[in-house]
Amino acid sequence: MFDYLPDPEQAIIDKLTPLFPGVPIGTREPLPRPAKYIKIFIGGAAGDVPATYESFTLTVETWAKGNETAANRLAGQIRKIIMGWGWGYGATLQNDGVKTHIQKTSGPRPISYPPGDGYARYTATYQLSIKH
Repeated sequence: MFDYLPDPEQAIIDKLTPLFPGVPIGTREPLPRPAKYIKIFIGGAAGDVPATYESFTLTVETWAKGNETAANRLAGQIRKIIMGWGWGYGATLQNDGVKTHIQKTSGPRPISYPPGDGYARYTATYQLSIKH
């Protein structure tokens, strides 16, 4: 049993950041807003899992100023990466010196939610289960 679990948001940000140079990735909207950015956050978690596992819903938003194609491409790239973390690949995440292993992933195709402020936004949710 673990007395400390890593921050899954930060672990995922750390895993994705080198794959998207020049594109800010975080849990908040960067200010000033760049032409493209990625926002991720945990939207919920399963409560009935063993102490060595954590299961949660990850939301990923991709934003691009005036360019729906760019937002869609970012969302598609992230989907391919995240879906590859589970289902036979089993990516390792590390945060604060604690390693976790992704057991499975699932997620839909990205969906466009244009906010009407000149930015295109694609949103997708993923269910991740990790073993500590």
